[in-house]
Amino acid sequence: MEIVNFFEKLEGSWFSQRTTHYVSTQTSQSGQSDLKMERVSAKDPEVTQLCAQLSADPQQALLGMRVTQDSQLTDKTKHQLGTTFLVLLKPDQADSGQLLRQQANDFKAPVAGRYTLADDVLTIVTADPSLKLEERLWFANPNLRMRTSLIETADGFSVASFCSEIRRGVTSPPEKN
Repeated sequence: MEIVNFFEKLEGSWFSQRTTHYVSTQTSQSGQSDLKMERVSAKDPEVTQLCAQLSADPQQALLGMRVTQDSQLTDKTKHQLGTTFLVLLKPDQADSGQLLRQQANDFKAPVAGRYTLADDVLTIVTADPSLKLEERLWFANPNLRMRTSLIETADGFSVASFCSEIRRGVTSPPEKN
């Protein structure tokens, strides 16, 4: 599978069930999210702007992806809304290249990371001086995907999570009589 095809499969609305494990305290927490993933043209001004911020050539952009997240922890103590904007650049090695990421409403600078697509599993690694994020995504079928992530901060704090995500808006075929 080509990287653009993988990102095309990500498009749509998803329901995500998440379990998060805080390694240092050995505690876990569950939550759920509604995710909306929209592909954006490589020629979109937002793509060009993020490329400029990270000194990347906008001619190398394959596509942009806007991810809107509405999350709630199971205990209802924390509700989180957010948007992440991604720009996928053309591979610079076999099945591997640069991915640019900007969190909306976040005062942190955008970051450049790496993606690798191997055996239909996408791995994204982004890092800045304060943290490293490694995320893996794969599809069990076209409407069910799995996602793991590991966040490690500079001060040694680690968080691991697993998500199962179901595509919303898929209708069943009519029953045969």
